[in-house]
Amino acid sequence: MIYLQLFLSFLQIGLFSFGGGYAAMPLIQEQVTEIHPWLSMSEFTDLITISQMTPGPIAVNGATFIGIKMAGIPGALVATFGCILPSCVIVMVIAKLYLKYRNMSTLQGVLNTLRPAVVAMIASAGVSILITAFWGSDAVISLSGTQWSMIAIFIGALVLLQKTNLNPILVMALAGAQRIFNLMDEPSEEDHGTVTLVNVSYDKDGQTLVETREHTNLWAWKVPQADGSFKYVKLAGDVRFDHVDFAYEEGKT
Repeated sequence: MIYLQLFLSFLQIGLFSFGGGYAAMPLIQEQVTEIHPWLSMSEFTDLITISQMTPGPIAVNGATFIGIKMAGIPGALVATFGCILPSCVIVMVIAKLYLKYRNMSTLQGVLNTLRPAVVAMIASAGVSILITAFWGSDAVISLSGTQWSMIAIFIGALVLLQKTNLNPILVMALAGAQRIFNLMDEPSEEDHGTVTLVNVSYDKDGQTLVETREHTNLWAWKVPQADGSFKYVKLAGDVRFDHVDFAYEEGKT
């Protein structure tokens, strides 16, 4: 059954992916995260990244990746075949028709009409990926939940791609290295307790961070120390609500 589902899903993707690999992203997203919950939105974002870093079209790479995840090597072969089959058939038919009728104004009009729709499809998928990257897989957009380091990496990568001749793979590698560097600065869980994220405010002296039950725009990592005390590490903006313990027990500080 899974083989048939993989084949039919990627047959539809291959059949309606007008405009190339990027235009296939919203179709792949719908099939693998909504119709068939094979991937979470976070995993789908990772899939696009991996597909970009490996040779070949996004749709074909995505079919191979998802096929292996769901049904191993046979699943990869079935999904990939379903993805490329429509293109092989349609391109052979269209090539003959295009060479014969390429100067017809009607054909040119149809092609010109498809272009804005393709751009809209690419933009739709891009927005979904950006939301996941900046605010996590829950896609709850809020100022306090914004991952500012991810936005900085995005802007830096965009500038490099637009203003320099750097290879896109190199830009992606630099972005990954920067993210690893950012994660190294985050407190980690230690043997003597669990790191939690809490609301804080400044004490009367204006220097010392103290935990508060009131909602503020100031957050800090609450790091247990070996002597039973806590150290508060002010957050620079990289809040990952889906990865932290947010619980607060009444009566405890």
